[in-house]
Amino acid sequence: MKLLWLSTSILVLLTVVGYPILARNTNLEPETWNAERTGDNVWTACSQGPWGGAVSALALSPEYASDHTLFAGTLEGGVFKSTDGGASWSIVSTGLTDLHVHALALSPGYATDHTLFAGTNGGGGVFKSTDGGEYWSAMNTGLINTYVHALALSPDYVTYHTLFAGTWDAGHGDGGVFKSTNGGASWSIMGLPDLWISSLALSPGYATDHTLFAGTNGGGVFKSTDGGASWSNAITGLTNWDFQALALSSGYTTDRTLFAGVGTISGYSRGGKVFKSTDGGASWSAMNFPNLYVSALVLSLDYVQDQTLFIGTRGDGVFKSTNGGASWSDMNDGLGNFYIWSLVITHTSPYTCFTGTGGNSVWQYTLSTTTITPTSSLSERK
Repeated sequence: MKLLWLSTSILVLLTVVGYPILARNTNLEPETWNAERTGDNVWTACSQGPWGGAVSALALSPEYASDHTLFAGTLEGGVFKSTDGGASWSIVSTGLTDLHVHALALSPGYATDHTLFAGTNGGGGVFKSTDGGEYWSAMNTGLINTYVHALALSPDYVTYHTLFAGTWDAGHGDGGVFKSTNGGASWSIMGLPDLWISSLALSPGYATDHTLFAGTNGGGVFKSTDGGASWSNAITGLTNWDFQALALSSGYTTDRTLFAGVGTISGYSRGGKVFKSTDGGASWSAMNFPNLYVSALVLSLDYVQDQTLFIGTRGDGVFKSTNGGASWSDMNDGLGNFYIWSLVITHTSPYTCFTGTGGNSVWQYTLSTTTITPTSSLSERK
């Protein structure tokens, strides 16, 4: 089956935080450059918000199947909450003095403790809410850099209250990874101070293996096996250094599998790659993925069994692999904006993907329970 492409591409030049970024013209109908699909669902827009610029962060309640709760962080408008699966949204930013939200993280015990964190990149640092987002408090004691681009909570946060924040160095050696062991009340620098930390990922067995990874802009990937006290570079096999996304297999403690997504900008062009490691980051292999800016990376919670993962790109939509990254197909039918900032998937079947885009919008896609017939593999694209 052939994949149809536009003979010419119309590009729009945007500027975000001083950096030129190219985006596909989102006025184009997706159907004009997507193949016909059968056997799977399509993206539908979540209505009535959120508004406030690009939806840079999404986070689902661990009990989404019953409470239908998700949060959206925006680059200019703060945090929004939906309790009906995205059908409607309300702004929940009281006390949030920095509305430039770049990261969200919910407690694994959210259903009972109603706790979530927001990382902001306008200089406001980390904020915490213990009432489901209704009110926020700044939690920056010891956080000497308050430009936060990544947050990660320990899987056993409810017991040990451990979380990490990744910050961007402003040129003064004050970036790096910070750690709190008291729910954000205080922070300590844990290393990598001269690097821009763009992504963080913790092992699902962090309580016993104390393993976490940090993706950086310009420095590659780093690994710690002692809760951030020391770091080693994990770059064997990597050919790019600007990592925007990291994701670990749900079976990482045994399969040692993780993925890393690259997003680079050079002049007025962008590109990227996807790398995979099956030995805990000791070595990496490039996947058969085109030269597209990777902005988001999510693995199925049943990855060990279904080998399924999803990639969000800046300007080219969402892609899916069902064989551990060996081949890919796009899943862009109905998607009205291809400039992906965030991507999450629900925890239980029927699985639903949510994506936040650069157009003040959240889209959802319920995965088919029947076999998907892909339109083409990426290897068909010329």
